[in-house]
Formats: sequence, structure tokens, C-alpha cells
Amino acid sequence: MLIHEKYLLKQGDQMIKIKFNLLILLMLIAIIFSSQASAGCGRWVVRENTDYLADPVFDAAFKDQTNRSSENSIEITDPAKTKNESTIPNQRETENFLDISGKWQINLDKAADHLEIILIQSGDRLQGYGSLIKNSTEIPVTAIGNISEKIIYLDANMVVDGTLNKVEKKYELNLAPTQEILVGSYEYFEEKELTEEGNATATKV
Repeated sequence: MLIHEKYLLKQGDQMIKIKFNLLILLMLIAIIFSSQASAGCGRWVVRENTDYLADPVFDAAFKDQTNRSSENSIEITDPAKTKNESTIPNQRETENFLDISGKWQINLDKAADHLEIILIQSGDRLQGYGSLIKNSTEIPVTAIGNISEKIIYLDANMVVDGTLNKVEKKYELNLAPTQEILVGSYEYFEEKELTEEGNATATKV
């Protein structure tokens, strides 16, 4: 009788182990199927609070492709319109500007102060370099300006070198041709503040 009870207990333990193993197997099968299903969905996932098929990588690729398509597109132009536009000369190229290229001495109201500037002209644009002679001291100067309706607008900026000139200074000149000289006025600025103004006369040397 005792042997029979031990046999039944042993059989019961084996049945429990079989059921437990079967339960684990079913759980593994469920996990495998769920992972395959999620993999099959791909990278584009339907979201409740975002756009459908939202994918930053896909969006970037689509945008790049759109940009390339627009760059490679061919613009169709009207031959007649192109011909008419090509026959119209550039107004600024045909204008005759006063030629003031060369070296100029610009005298200011103060007899001891004057500018010596070499101007280089391109159409209506001016640029140059030179010096401000102030109390027998030469301070390097750069110049930039333009010509408009025979009026010369010129800015002479003193180079800030920390020795001869330590702060931002410049002359703003408005000049007009009169016979062989240029006459007009100037305004003198130190650190963008107007501190002096007067008459100016420029002579080519």
C-alpha cells in the first residue's frame, strides 16, 4: 500500500512538470508570433496622435528627392521675350560717368589739414587709399564712394592703428565738378558723432 502511494505521488509530480513545461512552450510561441507580427509592420506605424505613416527618415529622403527634382527641372522660356531682353542695353553700362580716377588733394577749411587720396573708378563706384595730413602727421586713409548725377559722394575713413589713430574717424565729402576742380562740403565724424563741418576743394595732382 505504501509503495502504491509513492508511485501515485511520483506520477502527480511528473504531470505538474509536464503542464508547467507546456505553459512555458505556449508562452514562447506567443512571443515569437508577436515579434514577427511587429517586424512585418515595418518602420511606418499608424499612430493615434500623429500623421499616418510618420517616419522622419522617410520624410527626409522624400524632401531630398523633391529638391533634386526641382534643381534638375528645365525652365521653358519664351524665345521672343529672351531676344527682346537681350537687345535692351544695360542702362548703367551706357551711362557716361565723370572720370575722376587719379591722385587728388582735398583741402579742408583748416589750412593745416588736407587729404591726399588716389581714387580708382569703376563705372559709378569709387575706392581708393591715401593719407590725412594733419599738423604735419600722415594718418593712413581708405576711401569709398560713388558718383550720382555728377555729384561725388566720398567717405575717407582713417585707419585705426592704435598709434596715430586710436578711434574711428572719417570725413564724408560731397563734391561737384567746377572747371578743373571739385568743390563742395565735408562733415567730420569721430566715433559716429559729428564734430566738425565745412567747405572742401579737391584738385587733381
